[in-house]
Amino acid sequence: MSLRWMLRVGAFAVTFLFVVDGARADFLDLSAVSAGISGTFDGTLGGVAVHGAITTSNPDFSFGAAVATVPPFISNSVTTNTSQQYSYSSVFSDTIALTDQIGYTFANTGSGTARVTINFSSPLTNPIFDVANLDSMFYDFTPTAGLSGLTLLKGNGGAGDGLQVIGKIISDINPATLIAAGQNTNQAPFTSGARSAYGSIALVGTFNTLVFDVTLPNHGGDGGSFTLSTAAPTPAVFSGATVLLGGLAARRRVRFC
Repeated sequence: MSLRWMLRVGAFAVTFLFVVDGARADFLDLSAVSAGISGTFDGTLGGVAVHGAITTSNPDFSFGAAVATVPPFISNSVTTNTSQQYSYSSVFSDTIALTDQIGYTFANTGSGTARVTINFSSPLTNPIFDVANLDSMFYDFTPTAGLSGLTLLKGNGGAGDGLQVIGKIISDINPATLIAAGQNTNQAPFTSGARSAYGSIALVGTFNTLVFDVTLPNHGGDGGSFTLSTAAPTPAVFSGATVLLGGLAARRRVRFC
């Protein structure tokens, strides 16, 4: 936030501006992940309880098991705040050194669509969807009620590859450049050349529920991860006190809560 003070001396006025950093975004803190084709996950986001599930049965799609290895593989879920996946300011709008993630995979012989539903115990406004290692699959948020649109905040798209957002769909610009083994989570995401898609996307609206379809259009297999975060507060400006020297009378009192 910013604190602004004005000091008046005779006919002269001097303004002082003090800048205080605001709190940064909160990331999803997972408490449990149930892996498999009927997988679920639970946690909190900014004090709000979160429950996610695969609501469309597809035998080829599953959430990855929760792991505690460092670094965890790209398609594993993490519940112990040990993933470095979302720590790279080069591609994410908000970063955290170590966090949790929801990992997922489509089997090597699989293709098709699975639906993911995420419920919040209280409404969240403009949550941020952070995605890592998105290759052949794409996310379609069209089923989410009340979604005004998707806003790409930051990513590694450009020059024919990486993250892109078109309408309510998040995808890799060139899914044919599949990074077969995936990047290690302690390796900064590629921002040029052949690469998977990484980045942060604001989901514009206020939601009790998010619903999106994850589609793999071919039989190449794929895996990656995502997490959620909330936007940092907008910096506020407070008009300070005007102090009149001569009478040393305070013209205005500022109250800080």
